[in-house]
Amino acid sequence: MSDLLQKIRLLMVVRVVAVTTLLMAAFLVELWFHPARSLRPLYFVTAGTYVLTIAYSLLYPVLKNRRIFVGLQLLGDILTASAFVYITGGAVSPFSFLYVPVIIVAGMLQYRRGAYAATVLSCLAYGLLLILLLTGTLPPYPAESFTATPAEVKRASFSLLVHFLGFTLVGMLASTLSESLRRTGQELGETREDLEDLQAFNALIIDSVNSGLVTTDQEGRITFINRAAREITGLAEGLALGKLLHQVFDLGEEFPSNLALHLEQRRRYRFEADFPVAHDVVRFLGFTAGILRDKTSRSLGYIFTFQDLTEIKSLEREVLLRERMAAVGEMAAGMAHELRNPLASLSGSAQVLAEAAPGGEERPGERQHLMQIIRRESQRLDQVLKDFLAFARPRPFAPEEADLVVLLGELVKLLHNAPARLASHVIRTSFQVPSLPCRVDVNRLKQVFWNLASNALRAMPDGGVLIVGAGLGQVGTVELWFEDTGQGMSEAEVKDFFRPFRSSFDGGTGLGTAIVYRIAEEHSGRVRVRSKPGQGTRVTVIVPRRPADEQAGEEPEHGTV
Repeated sequence: MSDLLQKIRLLMVVRVVAVTTLLMAAFLVELWFHPARSLRPLYFVTAGTYVLTIAYSLLYPVLKNRRIFVGLQLLGDILTASAFVYITGGAVSPFSFLYVPVIIVAGMLQYRRGAYAATVLSCLAYGLLLILLLTGTLPPYPAESFTATPAEVKRASFSLLVHFLGFTLVGMLASTLSESLRRTGQELGETREDLEDLQAFNALIIDSVNSGLVTTDQEGRITFINRAAREITGLAEGLALGKLLHQVFDLGEEFPSNLALHLEQRRRYRFEADFPVAHDVVRFLGFTAGILRDKTSRSLGYIFTFQDLTEIKSLEREVLLRERMAAVGEMAAGMAHELRNPLASLSGSAQVLAEAAPGGEERPGERQHLMQIIRRESQRLDQVLKDFLAFARPRPFAPEEADLVVLLGELVKLLHNAPARLASHVIRTSFQVPSLPCRVDVNRLKQVFWNLASNALRAMPDGGVLIVGAGLGQVGTVELWFEDTGQGMSEAEVKDFFRPFRSSFDGGTGLGTAIVYRIAEEHSGRVRVRSKPGQGTRVTVIVPRRPADEQAGEEPEHGTV
């Protein structure tokens, strides 16, 4: 109904403007051209229109039935058009077209019913006017404009027929267009309501999400921040909108260029940042960024989701601390076990040598055997301590450019002279690419290669085949593998493969595979072990081609079994 009220107001304004324009034109014509015929009737009709408009204005707040109100106005407009036709010549009046806009307006206001009603009333009004003129009931104005001669009667009848047909055609067209307009309006209103409901539903979903959601334009200025984001950060919506995101979250001036660079290479960019929410309160936030696109995939800006990871990080630190304490206890027990056996051998050998009576029977062979025991166990102690220090206190990470195919080729040459290699061992290579340039800590990877290759040879005491291979892995990674045809491992042994001081071989310290795991972690890589009893073992080391600090935004893959 509000739309109808707006149309009614517009109709009243347009009527006043049209009549005023006609009045001014008539005044100017009379002023400049001094026509022989008086234009006073035109002034009377104009004044009558003003009076009707004033009456409509007075009825507007009183008459609650707007349809009746519209009908009264349209009826008044038809009478006004008839008055203009009468004072301008009747059947020969050039202003008979004034009925046409009334019919069109009726269709716009009352749709099909209004168009048909206005058509019928216009036909009746124009026909009644001509009949009154033809019968002499209404004197013509001016008097010489119409005489009831057969020719004039014939012309008037023809004019009446033409106008009836014209009014009917206009009415039908107005009816069709008005109904189409009405249906379109209804559909548009329903679509608008559906859109408003959908917008409200989407807003409810976004505000119900517990994760923070922030959108920015292409320059990085915040355009939207949801309820969860405001609660997590303590930011007011008015203070955040329009501000640069990297300044609000203190991400550094280089963040926008880094963000664009990373999103060119991947769909999502993950990063973490500290956010101070109070004087002594800092929250740890985990972000995921992506490009905000429209339905044509055109970039509109960026979208960020984030969560408060403060409690999770605190729990992770507690778990890590407990794991470290447990590991310290386990390592201490392992060290005690590993040191006890060599010390017992050393102590026993030294005691035998000390109890040898001076001047007694000399037994050089036994003395030499005891000295060998002392030397061997001393070397074993030295190796245990070296491995333990390499595991517990590694050197600083020092990456450099290197070709891993070349490094593995050098390893294969050394393996031919390794103590663990037997004549029945066959060593083969399987390099899928001619070169693998990477940025790694060369010395540490050499240790990884040597430990895994030595373990593979020792797992084949009766001989077998060792395959040393290398190739490209998933995006940005390389894979290096050591596959043997040895005795294999059970599922339980695979699970304990990286546990410190858990050795499957006599004389081993049990720290070699733990060191492999540690070095893989330092390279932001991982180790995959596949083995079945009696079918051999394949150990694959997966490392990125560039260190993690040179691949900001990548999620490092930690060592796993």
